[in-house]
Amino acid sequence: MLVNDMYKSRKEIIQRRQTGRTLLPVWVRKMEGICRKRITAADFIGLEETEFLRDSFFDKVRNSDQSLFYLKKDFNKITRQLKAIEKQLGSQSIILFHSNDKFIGALRVNSHCVLENVEKVWALVEEDFSIATEDLKSGLCLEENYYDREGNFFPDGLYELTIWGWSVQRDCPSSQND
Repeated sequence: MLVNDMYKSRKEIIQRRQTGRTLLPVWVRKMEGICRKRITAADFIGLEETEFLRDSFFDKVRNSDQSLFYLKKDFNKITRQLKAIEKQLGSQSIILFHSNDKFIGALRVNSHCVLENVEKVWALVEEDFSIATEDLKSGLCLEENYYDREGNFFPDGLYELTIWGWSVQRDCPSSQND
C-alpha cells in the first residue's frame, strides 16, 4: 500500500506540474506587471517544498494569538502596519503564497514589490494575502472574514491580520461592534 500511495503522490505531482506549465506564463506576466520586475521560473519554490511551507505557515496562523481585527472601512490602518513591516524588510526576499502555488510553487519575491502593491497582489493571489520569510520565523496572513475569533458577526465584514516575527503597532484593532 505504501508503494501505491507513493505512486499516486508522484503521479499527482506530475499532473500538477503539467497544469503549472499552462498557468505559469500568465501568472508571471500579471505579477511582472504589478512589480515591474522580471520574474523567472527560478523564483518559484518547488511544489513539494511549497506544500511543506504552506502547511507550516497555516499551522502558525491557526495557532497564533497575534491576530488584529479591522473593520472594512479601516483598511488604511492595515496599510500602515504593512508599511512598517516593509521598512523592517527593506528589499529582502519573501515567500508569497497564492491560489496557484500547488501548480507552480510559492513565489520568492522582493518584499517591497508585494507590500507596496498589496491590493493588486492580493487580487492576483485570489485567496488570503500570505507572506513569510523562507524560514517562517516571520510572516503575515491578511484575511477577509465576517466573524472575529470570539464569534461576533460583522455584516459588512472585517479583516483579520495575523503577524508574527515582525514588529507592529497594536493600537488599532477593532473586534467590537461600533
